[in-house]
Amino acid sequence: YVADKQVTHVAVPPQGGTFFTAVGTKLKIWNAQSAEVIQELDVPAERIEAIAPSPQGTRLAVGTLAGAVLLYSSDDWSAPPPEAPARESRVLALAFAPNGEVVAASFEDGEVRLCDVAPAAWQETSFSVPTGALALTFCEAGRVLATGNNVGEIHLWEPEAGRLRAVIKAHPMRINALCPLNETTLVSGGG
Repeated sequence: YVADKQVTHVAVPPQGGTFFTAVGTKLKIWNAQSAEVIQELDVPAERIEAIAPSPQGTRLAVGTLAGAVLLYSSDDWSAPPPEAPARESRVLALAFAPNGEVVAASFEDGEVRLCDVAPAAWQETSFSVPTGALALTFCEAGRVLATGNNVGEIHLWEPEAGRLRAVIKAHPMRINALCPLNETTLVSGGG
């Protein structure tokens, strides 16, 4: 695949039939086999800050500079997406729960919120991550939300219980990526 511009965001769902790229306000949906663009969308935002596909590959969450989270569906990628009410803080990272029904969003002000996908509405659950969560992933079948921050810490949250389980110093600098390897192992990338 060859990008026509610098790509700032890439997301690949585990199902692998499609993948997504974004730059500025342009979102492209690609066929993973042919590497051809299926659809190109203009996202109604000043700038795309984060993208995350659902594990099933049927939804895409898009976080914006203005703090909105847009929820696109494979039923009709071009349909106006439901939107969780914008916050006055830029979206830093997004992650879907394994069931695809909840998306976690982290914001520049350090807050992490959970959003029900249908309808697009914020849950009461929220917590604060010192220096902001730059990376998010669900693990333990969605029971734990891992956040990686600017000072190399991984915070393990239990959203249903509303508590912090543990803080792990994983890197000497910021954590840019988190991914569950299996039920008991979390892989992190820092820099």
